[in-house]
Amino acid sequence: MNRSECSGRRATGGAVKKIDRVMQLSRLLSSRRQPLPLTSIQEQLGCSERTARRLLEDLRNRFKAPVEYDRARRGWILGHASAEASELPGLWFTDAELYAFMVSQRLLADLQPGVFDEHLAPIRARLEALLAHAAPGRPDLARRVRILQMAARPVNVEHFRKITTALLDRKQLRVLYHGRERDEITERTVSPQRLVYYRSNWYLDAWCHLRNDLRSFSLDIDESGQLMGFASYGTFRAWPAYKYTVEHSVYVHKTFQGRGVGSALMHELITQAQKQQFHVMVGGIDLNNTSSIKLHEKLGFNHAGTIMQAGFKFGLWLDLAFYQLVMETPRAPNEG
Repeated sequence: MNRSECSGRRATGGAVKKIDRVMQLSRLLSSRRQPLPLTSIQEQLGCSERTARRLLEDLRNRFKAPVEYDRARRGWILGHASAEASELPGLWFTDAELYAFMVSQRLLADLQPGVFDEHLAPIRARLEALLAHAAPGRPDLARRVRILQMAARPVNVEHFRKITTALLDRKQLRVLYHGRERDEITERTVSPQRLVYYRSNWYLDAWCHLRNDLRSFSLDIDESGQLMGFASYGTFRAWPAYKYTVEHSVYVHKTFQGRGVGSALMHELITQAQKQQFHVMVGGIDLNNTSSIKLHEKLGFNHAGTIMQAGFKFGLWLDLAFYQLVMETPRAPNEG
């Protein structure tokens, strides 16, 4: 549940006491399987009938808790939560904290649009509803907070998500890097360390195993070069029986598509998988992505099956085709 007070200041004194009572009421109803009469609520909270009814109304209308009155048993009870309700269990916020969160979310959305939208949208809608209830006269935050960026270069959202995943999961990436100063292409294995947002653009600090040094890679064009593409693989299924199978991903910047970058990355990825004694590589490909399918078939991958309408993107249901490459490694597999 969330908490928001009507004043523009941090909630203190009586405001905190009221919120504490709402929390007490929520816990009281959550702990009972049978409806609780209003008189019992008054007794437990030490309040008047009027206050008890106001707290019930706040809990139901303001915090969207499924509070119901059972007429047959003459008591209040918590029903089943609505599918549309989006709760933050155990987190309680003042107005100031809610606005700070909303400003932070707006900042993140402007820095890299689209990356976290699907995760933050339900929370944002819930918090906006809380703020609208607490301060109905206040203007929309989007019209009062504006973030301007200078010379920002767009970053592919899918690339950004994959790099972020590799960073958080501590996975290595195989990348092709175009050095603009020498106009040369080098293939690198890097261990991502952190993402850096500097002067309106994103950079990846990573340990480069080729140079044996910490290097910074731009996620788009800058004076030092450009990340042309990257490839990685990870766990296929988190059970011991599948330890010799990996699922891979390969992405190529649109500027370098059709120039053999994807093929070079995949060749190296296959080589690394064999060195690490894996047996099967699996790739999940959008059935309409014919170029990626042709690339995998050229490398010896075979179609293993298709899950119809497995994904939803751009307003369409997408079919997911699985392609696999069976390798001769390991020579002496073992269980467990």
